[in-house]
Amino acid sequence: RQMIPSLLLQPYVENAIWHGLLHKEGEKRIHIRIRPYAQGSICIEIDDNGIGRQQAAAVEEKQQAHKSFGMQIGEKRLQLLHEEGSAWARVLVIDKYDEQKNPCGTTIEIILPGNIFMPVKSDPA
Repeated sequence: RQMIPSLLLQPYVENAIWHGLLHKEGEKRIHIRIRPYAQGSICIEIDDNGIGRQQAAAVEEKQQAHKSFGMQIGEKRLQLLHEEGSAWARVLVIDKYDEQKNPCGTTIEIILPGNIFMPVKSDPA
């Protein structure tokens, strides 16, 4: 077993809720999937069926009450890990569209190299 750095996913999941799902009508869904990636790394996908980034930005502009820092926080954490000697990590943001080219959510892919994982200590009990 391996553990990823604490609170790495939290800003991205929170962002999906606040900006993607909060203003959505109907069924709201977030899927988090972890899968192997190239050369011992992993890909963590955070996928929502929200209103999409463009529409969320328009809503936020109208409200002018909330400024999102979620993506910046996540990217800063990955940058700090890199500076501590870990290999590169990256975040891909994929805007999703339906057949009529309407926004239908966002997928975040966080690619983490194998050397970023923290070993889980055995429980002596």
